[in-house]
Amino acid sequence: WNNGSYPGDSVSNTCEDNGCKTRTDGNCLCRTAVTESVVFTGILNISKEDVTSQLFLATLGPQPGSSPTNITHDLIVHTMGGNVDGDTVFEVRDKGRTFYLKNNLSTVSIEGWEVPPQIYEAEDAFITNAVVNSDTNSATGGFFVDARNG
Repeated sequence: WNNGSYPGDSVSNTCEDNGCKTRTDGNCLCRTAVTESVVFTGILNISKEDVTSQLFLATLGPQPGSSPTNITHDLIVHTMGGNVDGDTVFEVRDKGRTFYLKNNLSTVSIEGWEVPPQIYEAEDAFITNAVVNSDTNSATGGFFVDARNG
């Protein structure tokens, strides 16, 4: 969260202020969107510290057919067609282990609802003016509510 602030963290930053719904346990339910962006667009003057402080999405390894470029003994950049883009993978060696990081930053934003959805826990839900039917052939094997007629 930016600046450590999130929906529902204080009385001045409520779930409703962010277009979210307050759940029965006090937590917020928010509609979100995820956007992906490229972090590095070139590899000149890039360091292992730059990569490890700005990339956080791991991948299983470089794509087949990618071309490795050794930056230092502990940093290799794998590109497709020589392009530094969202498909670029950074191979980092640190303390005897090797891991791979995608050249992507995922940003989650709160979209909010124009009309927050209603959330009903089973014990809190109620239906008025509904017809209670009895049918031993139904999935319940007995009584059920036909809310379409309510």
